[in-house]
Amino acid sequence: MKITRFVATAEGGSRFEEFDIPLTNEFHDAAGYILMASAPYASPGVCFIDLPADLDQDWHQPPTQ
Repeated sequence: MKITRFVATAEGGSRFEEFDIPLTNEFHDAAGYILMASAPYASPGVCFIDLPADLDQDWHQPPTQ
C-alpha cells in the first residue's frame, strides 16, 4: 500500500515522500472476503488494511489481532 508521509529534512525543513507499506498478512472476514494487512506498527499497535473495492459492510466492531 503506498501512502504519502511528511518527513523532516536534515536542513530543518520538511517534505512529502511516498512510502510503501507491505501488506503481507492475509486473513478472511466473516463474509468470506480476503483481507490483506500490514504488520503492526509501534503506536502501540497500528496496521494498514487494503479492502476489496466491492466490500459492503454495515457498522461493526473491527477485529483485533
